[in-house]
Amino acid sequence: MKLELSMWYKILAPRSVVLVSTVNNDGVSNAAPFSFVMPA
Repeated sequence: MKLELSMWYKILAPRSVVLVSTVNNDGVSNAAPFSFVMPA
């Protein structure tokens, strides 16, 4: 795979990450990181 120098920022740029959390009926909490990147 060959990339032009101007395209490297799309790979190396920091991505936004959110923490998705839930609590079930027993009161047990769960959390997981989630990140989504739209293709250019």
